[in-house]
Formats: sequence, structure tokens, C-alpha cells
Amino acid sequence: MGGSEISGFEWVATLWGLEPRWTIELDEDAIQKTVQLALQRQCPASIMLLAKGTFNRVYSVGAKNPEAAVIRIRFEWILMEKLKGKTLSDAWREIDFTAKQRLVRQIAQFYSDTFSHQMETIGSLYESSSSESQATHIGKSTSFGFYVRDPQIQVHRGPFTSSRDWITALIDAAEVDCKYRLEIAKEQSDDEEGEDSEDLETSLIILAKLRGQIVSFFPGTSPEPTILMHDDLNKKNIIVDAAGSLSGVVDWEGVSACPLSIACQYPGFLDGKDSTTKPVKSSYMHDEDGKVNELYWEHLEFWELHQLRILFMDIMQALQPRWVEVFNKSQRQRDFYIAIWTYDNPLNRKRLLKWLSDLESGIPSVTGLEERIHNSIL
Repeated sequence: MGGSEISGFEWVATLWGLEPRWTIELDEDAIQKTVQLALQRQCPASIMLLAKGTFNRVYSVGAKNPEAAVIRIRFEWILMEKLKGKTLSDAWREIDFTAKQRLVRQIAQFYSDTFSHQMETIGSLYESSSSESQATHIGKSTSFGFYVRDPQIQVHRGPFTSSRDWITALIDAAEVDCKYRLEIAKEQSDDEEGEDSEDLETSLIILAKLRGQIVSFFPGTSPEPTILMHDDLNKKNIIVDAAGSLSGVVDWEGVSACPLSIACQYPGFLDGKDSTTKPVKSSYMHDEDGKVNELYWEHLEFWELHQLRILFMDIMQALQPRWVEVFNKSQRQRDFYIAIWTYDNPLNRKRLLKWLSDLESGIPSVTGLEERIHNSIL
């Protein structure tokens, strides 16, 4: 493939667009030496691959002497404590509804705590130097929305003082990335597997239409309050113990301080369409071994998530009424944010174009994008 590439990765075309794939296996001896350097220890360390992510690898490292003496090294790395338990995704069917309610209460308390510590800048949290009065400060955003496929291209990552500046920069980054991919798509031969240039041109049209709507959705340019937001709090990033209680949350590297209009939203693991009727297990088909049809579990999850969203909002109303107020009046802004993150999704292009067309037509009471997605409508 033409253009700049990062050694060890290649971009593969999928139904959802280009996705990065690892082309090499990491050298465990090099990992061991890096760990020894970081901990200033020469003791033997055991290395075991724990998980494979799209952008990272997670290794479990064991050593006889666990004393930590961490220094900075010349690689992007995160030293994390290994949490006991399993992902909420794996445990969902095993834990009862009471445990899920308890988990929602724990997450709601975290949301309340972050809402109580508001800032005035959009970006990611960094450790300050010893000469600065504050222990931390807001700097450039590490959100994945600012990462483009050409590593030589530098985009503006903040920090930002207003939603409009931040949203504009996100669209700028998406546009730069899309144009870069379009150049590659036009250069490739018919025999090469890659992205469709017409699809990318449609994506650029969507971005241009979104740019034309920025002022309508984000009219202000003054500094505004922000809070830390984990924008990927899905079931795979939540770790629970055997009883279903929260053990911890992972995948913090892309976390940023975001405007209240965006940050005041349901945690990702509660997303889903509304379902007010609890399914009856006996009314679903069972196989010859007595195993119920998967459709039952899908419908049960819809119902449980609906009930848990109600519980979450009740708790937030009690803990932070202002949070609920912001949530209730910010659906349009959240829709716009969703549009930026899904502009390139082949399954969402027609829906996005129809939503944007309705906005441009000036018709009253335009159905929101999130509602269209949840209800599978254009």
C-alpha cells in the first residue's frame, strides 16, 4: 500500500472500513529487557501474553522481587495492576440482576464524583512538572479521534477552550485522514484489496455537511466547564469479581476532559434500545438439550439495560440534579458527536445522510441520530 506506514502494522479493508492489523509478533526478550530497565531490576521475569487489542498488546509480567522503582523509558507504555475477575461482557449472563444494579450504583457514584471536579479546558490530563503549582494540567487530547493513519501528518489536538473549537478540530482530523485514504484508494490496482474510493468520497461529503452544521449545534465560543469522560466504558472495559461487583475499569489512554454537553451521557455499557416488556423464557424455542434460543438472551439484555438506565438516571438525579439537567437538554450535541465517530461506518452512511438532509431542509422535530440508530430507522 502506498503512503506512510508504521512498521509492524498494515491496514485491512473490512465491512466497517479500514482496520489496523499487526504484521509482527513482539520479541519477548526485548519486553523482558524493557521491564528490567523500567524497574531497575535484573531479576528473571516471566512474560505471558494476556490480551490482544487493535492498537496494543497486554502482557502479564511476573518477577520474584515485586518492589517497584519505576523510571521513565523511551516507549509509550502503561504500567497497570492486573485486576482479578473477568470482563462484564463475559460475566453478564452469570451475574444476577441485583449485582447489575449494584454495579450501576458504583458507576453512577464515579460519574457524580467526576461531575464534582469540573475544569475549563478540553484535552487530556498530564502530570505537571515540579515547578508548577498544580499536580496535573490539561494538555493535548489523546482521544482516538485525533489519530490519523499517516503518522507524518500533524493535526491540532488542543487543548481547547470551547466545544466549537474542539468539534472543528475533530472534523479537521477526520477530513485529513479521509483524504489521505482516498489518495491511497485511487492509486491501488483493481487486484489490490482496499477501500472503495466512492465510499470515501461519500464520507468527505458527510464531513463537509457536518462542518456546515457546527455553528447550529455549538454556537458558543466562550470557555465552558469540562469533566473527565471515559468514552469507551463498554462491557469489555469493565472488570467484575465473581459476585459481579466492580473490580476496576481499563482502557484509560484515550480519556479526555470533555464539555458537559458530551460528557453527560449514559456509560457505554448501558447503551441500547428501550424495551419495557420482560421476556418470558418458556415462550422461546428450546433445542433438544433444553437450551433456550439466543433470541431470549438478546431480549432479556434489552429489558435489563432499559431498567438499569432508569436506575442510573434516578441515582444521578439524587446525587447530581444538574448532571441530569445537562443530559436532558444536550441530545442534539450528543447526536453530532456520534455523527463524527460514525461518519465512516458503512452501516451508518445512509442514515447519516438522511439525518443531515432533514437538518438542512429545516423541517421541524427532526428525529435524532441516536434514536435512529437504536431503532434501526433512516
